[in-house]
Amino acid sequence: MNSQDIIREKKELVALKKAKLKECKANKRYHKEEYRAYKKKIKADRKAIKEEYDQKIDELVLKTEEAIGEIKVKEKDLTPEEIALLRKSNRLPFYLRSEEIFNSVTHIVGGGIGVISLIVSILCCCFFKQGNVTALLSMIVFSLTMIALYTISAVYHGLYVNRGKRVLQVLDHCTIYLLIAGTYTPYVLLSLSSIAPYHYVFLGGIYLLSILGIVLNATMMRKMVVKVISMILYILIGWSVLPFYPLLVESLTLTGTWILIGGGISYTVGSILYGIGSKKKYFHSIFHLFVL
Repeated sequence: MNSQDIIREKKELVALKKAKLKECKANKRYHKEEYRAYKKKIKADRKAIKEEYDQKIDELVLKTEEAIGEIKVKEKDLTPEEIALLRKSNRLPFYLRSEEIFNSVTHIVGGGIGVISLIVSILCCCFFKQGNVTALLSMIVFSLTMIALYTISAVYHGLYVNRGKRVLQVLDHCTIYLLIAGTYTPYVLLSLSSIAPYHYVFLGGIYLLSILGIVLNATMMRKMVVKVISMILYILIGWSVLPFYPLLVESLTLTGTWILIGGGISYTVGSILYGIGSKKKYFHSIFHLFVL
């Protein structure tokens, strides 16, 4: 299947979809007197038509993705129209190979930073007697969640399109919440220890929201409502520490607190870039830098 065939087939599918929807609309007018009785049927018909033709369009996109993955179609041979079709697909986000290499390398660096964080934390606590058991355990949690996210993300972006990449996409989204909770663990347990035992309640709330995000992404990740909820959860969890600003200043000093807030701002901007990352070239790559 060449490039022109793909575009032509896509246009035909879209035209068929519009014709079927128009037919549903005509039926609605014809049965106006019995509108209540036919309302549910028309709604069901519209949904079935959309799902049927969206699935066909997605299957067409998948053929192109797999052709790229098997090196049957070179990216340089794709037209702008084909690239736009791939980027708007409901399947895996489409990135050019140069983007994916950049995405993978940045998160290999992130995984390396996580390993360094783990080693330094253990050395400082066990050999240099700095910190306590709580500090060590909280830093281990943070480091392991960092390693998990960046390793999975690096492998996910490094793969060509296949079933394994689809599984890793789900894991990639789920481990974002693990890292958010893991990042909060040392801050809450160490910097907010003065309000014990309430800091445990706060940390428990963060983990509960993170688990909610993981469950939603593991079961219904491609639904638009889940994407919206995920974005809300990212921002909500990320900024939930703001009410404790005075305690953070007391524990971290003003400079340390503003470094933390600066990280939050970078993370928020990154979340916005993530939302439009698959639609614009290199936006997802820039998102990776903001998160790091």
